[in-house]
Amino acid sequence: MTELFSKPSAHRYSDVLIHLSEWLEMICMQALLTLALWPLKLMYKRPRPEESWPAWQANQKLCRVDKRYC
Repeated sequence: MTELFSKPSAHRYSDVLIHLSEWLEMICMQALLTLALWPLKLMYKRPRPEESWPAWQANQKLCRVDKRYC
């Protein structure tokens, strides 16, 4: 009789652990991808060699205000 009641709770416990491990895996993978791709994001968000930083920053502000300047 006790065996009948212990099986469903053990099953629920394993379901919770599987769900928790999937969630943790998703969070870890997202963090690792963010860390791996962060240098590329910095590399491509910089001015061209012939453009100065102040001009580039002004262009970025214009782009945020009006997409025609992108």
